[in-house]
Amino acid sequence: MVASFISDDLVYNRFDLFFEDIKELTYNYNGILYKIICHCTDKSASLNIWGKVFPQPVIEQCIRDVFRLYPQIIYICVVRAGNNYKDLLYRSNNIFIFMPTSSDLLMQRLKKKHRYNLRRERRLLEEAIGVITTEICSRDYISDKLVEQYFEWKKKTHEVEYGLSAKEYLTTYHVTHAMLLLASSKLVGVVFYCKINSTVYLENFAYDYNFKKYSIGGVQYQLFLEKMIDTGVGIVFLGGGGYEYKKYFGSIDCNTYSGKLYSPYGISLINRWMEKEAIKNVAIYGFGAMGKAFLSLGENLNINICYAIDAKQIEDEYIKVYNPQDILPKVDAIFIAMKKHDENVEKLLKSKFNHVYYVDDFAKLVCEE
Repeated sequence: MVASFISDDLVYNRFDLFFEDIKELTYNYNGILYKIICHCTDKSASLNIWGKVFPQPVIEQCIRDVFRLYPQIIYICVVRAGNNYKDLLYRSNNIFIFMPTSSDLLMQRLKKKHRYNLRRERRLLEEAIGVITTEICSRDYISDKLVEQYFEWKKKTHEVEYGLSAKEYLTTYHVTHAMLLLASSKLVGVVFYCKINSTVYLENFAYDYNFKKYSIGGVQYQLFLEKMIDTGVGIVFLGGGGYEYKKYFGSIDCNTYSGKLYSPYGISLINRWMEKEAIKNVAIYGFGAMGKAFLSLGENLNINICYAIDAKQIEDEYIKVYNPQDILPKVDAIFIAMKKHDENVEKLLKSKFNHVYYVDDFAKLVCEE
């Protein structure tokens, strides 16, 4: 018997569609055959394990095998996997919706007041800008102009700068389709998604900011899900995070794990870099899931993690946690354990310490040597 997973056709697990250099690793555990695909570059490897929970011995053997087969890599990049590994990954999440067979059943998943509000918001939106319709177009018919309009809207609503051409964006994010939101035939929103068989990944969406007061984003999302039902989609993956809109329509939010697993070679490079920079005593800024994963990584490094810094000043039995505004003991370097770079945090720490780095930049730091 071969193991199967609901995320097998999730675009980020279908390495066979995008990479030529892949290797299938197989493991027989309790009579079940588990298959994991590995893609390797010069510096890193990745596994098609998004949303998949394996028996722990299987995933641990797989990681050991990847480090053995590819001794030159610095790390394995893990995204939303169902298993942790030696507490070296930070907690993330994987959100998805099993789609019903009709739009009526979809709406029944909402509370009565929520259904009323959605109908009201659509009515007000149509009164303001005209009858709302949707249209699906496949990758071959997604124009540069459409993507550039998406960039413009995304910059205005979320201050996002992609730094990509239209074609680069579609390729990088594996976009296969777009749903256009039209008001009296005028484009007012777009949803980009990736569809493989009956599995969809919602890549991202944007809308005309001028109509935000009519909750156009919520209307667009509802119509997208209804369109997916109409086209026979069985499951929609929404990525992770905590956006409010992802909590409805019967969505399921599962704990997963993400981060970089450094190889023995990668650990040796980091230790060599630390020694060259005269870094021995360090502190962590941010003691959430990512900070605790760095604490576990520190057990393999030739450093002393002296304390952590966190605005919530979380108590921990293993390490002292300070508030950022406290008088902080002197250390050789501060490592920021945050998923996104924050200029305000950097500025605060650089006013107090000479050496400030991001945990997630280890690979870049050692590669620059």
